[in-house]
Amino acid sequence: MKFKKLFAFAAALLVIGSTNAYAENSDRPKVIVSGAYAEPWGFAEVKIDIKNNPGISAFSINLSYDEEILEFADARCGNGLTNGTFFCNGSRSGNSVKAVWSNASDMYLNDDIAVIRFKVKNAEAETSSALKIEDSEFGNSHLEPVEIETHDGEIKIAREILPGDADENGIIDINDIVTLNLYLLDNHIYPLPSYTAEANCDMDKNGIVEITDSAIMINKLCGIE
Repeated sequence: MKFKKLFAFAAALLVIGSTNAYAENSDRPKVIVSGAYAEPWGFAEVKIDIKNNPGISAFSINLSYDEEILEFADARCGNGLTNGTFFCNGSRSGNSVKAVWSNASDMYLNDDIAVIRFKVKNAEAETSSALKIEDSEFGNSHLEPVEIETHDGEIKIAREILPGDADENGIIDINDIVTLNLYLLDNHIYPLPSYTAEANCDMDKNGIVEITDSAIMINKLCGIE
């Protein structure tokens, strides 16, 4: 009976989440720096995503970070770039990373266009470090500039991350799913208590606590990986 109620609760959340996502959707092209969670002296993988892609054949993105807290580890082109040439200046830049890509034809995929990995080298748990797009350029195969709105991100530093432990009691059980689902219903009334709790709820490790994390957590509890 508990599991029947749990799945009904999850189904209701799915409807609410889908409705909100539809209501907030915009046709405006966006490039978004995803959030990420990491432990002190651990690694964080940050994705730069494109939404409502109008078609691009080149970009240049300069992402700044706090070099006192973060250290560049590596970078690669994202899943949204199936062709072309990708370059990143990496650790030679000091407190920023420049990612550049070009291709002979336009790409229209809505996916990550760059993935950058940082090491958290000097930070206390339950703090965060900003990632800012300082400047960017986008163009298409007609040699025309493409206007794309940009959004910054951050890396949140957690304590020891235990995926699924939403209430941070060291045990993964139904209470964790209830805690996560209440947060998804209204994160102002039912906030998660810490970055560590958020990191534990980010089951797909995309830097966002969302409805898909609830489904993954339910599968984990049921023994379905």
